[in-house]
Parts: sequence; C-alpha cells; structure tokens
Amino acid sequence: MEIVWRRIGNVVLDFFYANEDDLLLDVQFGSTGLAIMKKLVPPERSSAPVIRRQRRFFTLRSLARAILKGD
Repeated sequence: MEIVWRRIGNVVLDFFYANEDDLLLDVQFGSTGLAIMKKLVPPERSSAPVIRRQRRFFTLRSLARAILKGD
C-alpha cells in the first residue's frame, strides 16, 4: 500500500506545482496524511496541464539502475 499512496501523493504534488499560483495545499504528515487543496482563483478558470516533476530520492535500486543505464 505504501507504493500506491506514494504514487497518489506524487500525482497530487505534480498537479499542485503545475498550478501553485492558483492553489493552496496543506498536508498533515501525521498518522492520517490528510491533504487539503483549495483553489484561490475563480472556479471558471481552468487548471494548467500536469507536468511530471523530477523525483529526488535515491535508493540502492535506483542507483544501480542509473549506473547500468549509463545516466
């Protein structure tokens, strides 16, 4: 389940950073992980398309993959 929740969190963050001037995001990193996103502009204004961000975490697996791919 952790992998699924991490992927959902990444999608939420990608959407937020694509529209960060129009949104307010409050994440409670406690036991629930509750996130509240509020739109700060009129509802008629459409959102920007989501752009996938570069992830900044390293594991032994990702390091080995990068070395084997030659990145």
